Amino acid sequence: MVQPKGVGTDTSTMKVNDALFATRQRIHDYCFGQRRTAPSQEVTEGDTAVAERMRCSKCSGPMHYEGYHERNWSYPGGYKYVALAICDRCGRTVRF
Repeated sequence: MVQPKGVGTDTSTMKVNDALFATRQRIHDYCFGQRRTAPSQEVTEGDTAVAERMRCSKCSGPMHYEGYHERNWSYPGGYKYVALAICDRCGRTVRF
């Protein structure tokens, strides 16, 4: 079977697609005032430990950590750090 050009396992095409996705994600985050980062590695480790100990109040499923900065002009630098615990089972999101 002949595959169209640019489809398949060509590593250069995969790298370009990954770069395009990452750029698109950065544009989305910028437009909606979000940056997917934590203030430091220590904060990431601590928040990850907290989120992994949590259970979803809706389905009792395990949760994982995601942290980001949201645009908020009342904070220095224009961004506020937000830590989230997200249920692996049902997707419920809790700020902590």
